[in-house]
Amino acid sequence: MADLSLTYSKTPKGLRARSSFIGGLSGKLMKVLVFIDGTSKAESILTKHDDISADKLLQALAKLEADGYIKPVAVSSFNDEDDWDLGSSSQQMVVEELGTEEIADMVQTANEDVARLEAERSQKDAEKLQQAQQVAAQDKAKEAEKLQQQEALIKAIEKAKAQTKVQEQIQAEHIATEQKKADVIKAEQAKLVAQNLADAQAAAKLEAKQAADKKAQEESARVAYALELEKSEKAKQAAQKFAAEKAEKQRLAEELKQKTKLDAEKVQQLKIKAQLDKLKAEEAEVKKAAKAAQMAQKIALAEAEQLRLTAEFEEKMLAAQQAADSILQADDQAKAQAAQQAIDRILQADEAAQAELLQKNLQKSAEANIANAEAKEQAKEQAKALAAQQAVDRILQADDAARLKQTGTKN
Repeated sequence: MADLSLTYSKTPKGLRARSSFIGGLSGKLMKVLVFIDGTSKAESILTKHDDISADKLLQALAKLEADGYIKPVAVSSFNDEDDWDLGSSSQQMVVEELGTEEIADMVQTANEDVARLEAERSQKDAEKLQQAQQVAAQDKAKEAEKLQQQEALIKAIEKAKAQTKVQEQIQAEHIATEQKKADVIKAEQAKLVAQNLADAQAAAKLEAKQAADKKAQEESARVAYALELEKSEKAKQAAQKFAAEKAEKQRLAEELKQKTKLDAEKVQQLKIKAQLDKLKAEEAEVKKAAKAAQMAQKIALAEAEQLRLTAEFEEKMLAAQQAADSILQADDQAKAQAAQQAIDRILQADEAAQAELLQKNLQKSAEANIANAEAKEQAKEQAKALAAQQAVDRILQADDAARLKQTGTKN
């Protein structure tokens, strides 16, 4: 429900509103919408719009509010409606966030509204001036009529002078008095007309100046707001670009740091592996030497054991031969057979011992061959490890050279 005591402001739709023959506002509604400034009460429109009544104004406001062109706002009231003190902070300002196109539409609409208001004010000033001129003309006509009456009176007095001196003197004094009064009245009326005209012109100039100042302030505020938006957008873009470049530099630095760290770890691991391979090779050499010494000792022990077994075998053969001789000398066939069996057992035992000794010697020889093969394999592995270390060193040197070249190119 519209209320004349409320203050209304234009919505974005109202700021973009245009009068149109198709789909736009009617001329009457557009005239009401022009006077909506967001600071004055709705009842002030009645003093600015002479062709509208309070009921029609309420209907127009209700229609504009229902269609979304205006909305009521809460603003603090001034003690004097004509108080133009711009430094006062008692009035609240309603600021809405709009886009660039909406701001452009607002500026264009406001300029058109101001131009329309200025045209209407100029027309009112012209009408006031014309009214003042009409009043002056009427006053001049009245003055002329009075002068004509005074001239007629003077003629009558002059005509009456001829009748009597006393009457002439009285008439002369009367005419002089009336003339003085007429002159005073005429001067006062001329002064009043000039003062009214000067006041009307001064009031018109003051209203025009106030309107121009208000328009300049609104235009300056709109331009400042648009520049502030543009400045904040550029600052935001610059900050985003700086943050992106900083993040990219940090990422590249982190990648270089990680790559350097990985390369260092890789080099350290390769060096540790080379040292371990070297230690293993040295350990293998030590083991090989120890194994060879053990093998020589085993061979010496085997040879000594073989000599011992040979000596035992010869002793046993000698004992058996002596037993056989003693048996042959005996006639007892059973003893001879027993002796022969004993000889066979001795020979079998000796053959088993010989076979066991041979097996041991073959096993020792195989172990020696295996040790030699292992030593050769370890030598090959050491050669391969050395070649791999040299290849890794060449790769690392190539990477360092490429990294230094890339760093020099970036600088």
